[in-house]
This record gives sequence, structure tokens and C-alpha cells, in this order.
Amino acid sequence: MAVTRFEVYLVSLDATKVDLRQLRVNAAIAAAVTWSFADSTVTLPRHTLAQVDELIETTPLGSQMKAMGLWKDWEQHLRGLSRER
Repeated sequence: MAVTRFEVYLVSLDATKVDLRQLRVNAAIAAAVTWSFADSTVTLPRHTLAQVDELIETTPLGSQMKAMGLWKDWEQHLRGLSRER
């Protein structure tokens, strides 16, 4: 079984080497971008179910979902777009 980048990151993570200043800056940037999207009047296009299925098949997304424990909910249609469209 291939090891994903996510798993390598978790194994190599060393909390004693965290740059707290940079962590705060990155958190502020993420918050500002999130706020901008939430406050925007622009409606962003959504992927169709077929497009999402294609992404899962043609990219590492499926293996990443499995590594993060999200795959079971996806298969049981508890996560993601409704299949009743």
C-alpha cells in the first residue's frame, strides 16, 4: 500500500518546531480569506456529482479521504452531495 503525503506529514510532525508567529499569521490569513468568501455577494459555482466522482477517480482524493477516515461516510452517502438529484 502506498504511503500518502498526509501520512508522511503526520509521522514527521514535530510540535516542538512550530513557528508560533508564522502560525498566527497563517491563521489570520485563513480567517480573512474565509470572512471575504462569507461576506461576498458572488455565488461560486459548485461541482456536479459527476464532476466530484471524476475527481475522486482521477486524483488522490479518494485515498486522502480514506486516510482521513472520511471514505465510509462518502460511500454511505452521509457526506457530500445528495445522490437524489
